[in-house]
Amino acid sequence: SMTTTTAGVVDSMYNVAPTSFYDLVINNADGVKMFNADITIKDTLTLTAGRLKANNQLITLANDTVPGILVRTAGGIQLDQDVLGSDVAPYGRFRWLLGSATGSVDVPLYNQANSYIPFTYNKLSGTHDLTLATYATPGSNLNMPATVSSINSLNSIWTNGDGIVDRYYWVSNAGSSPRADLTFRYAFSEQAVSGNSGMAMQRYLDIVTGK
Repeated sequence: SMTTTTAGVVDSMYNVAPTSFYDLVINNADGVKMFNADITIKDTLTLTAGRLKANNQLITLANDTVPGILVRTAGGIQLDQDVLGSDVAPYGRFRWLLGSATGSVDVPLYNQANSYIPFTYNKLSGTHDLTLATYATPGSNLNMPATVSSINSLNSIWTNGDGIVDRYYWVSNAGSSPRADLTFRYAFSEQAVSGNSGMAMQRYLDIVTGK
């Protein structure tokens, strides 16, 4: 188990190789930033204060058989890089093995500007092995995710990024026949250049993989 408590500075979590914790408590208002390698929390991730910054690494909650537990008082998880527009593949990612019990959970996300943008995942049926990545972009939205080749808007009067919220999401589920309702959120500062009227989700499917 590990508890982070250093006040006044951003704690650094340097791992020479992927590292596992049974429990992990984030309790530093200035945050904790990962470096070099992924981490796995086998039982409980407790967010007491500050942001756990993935920094282009993977955070996995739970082992292969037991759903992970996430307890939040304040703070959350930052998958964005600290500098807007600098996100590159494979991106900061959060994997949560959620089992088969139905019900809604929140992934308590923050952006790099410390705005709270929780992602809500409501499990309807099946088993769930959720992996999530997300990051904010400049107004042009041209820092596109890997494999995405076009961001033409659903509305033909808008060109490219002006009609799109300045945030991308990547969601994958390796569970068995998972069905869920998803709620995506973005910060006020990330609203589309053309405004928020008539917003709709636009899904990108790779023509080769179908994902």
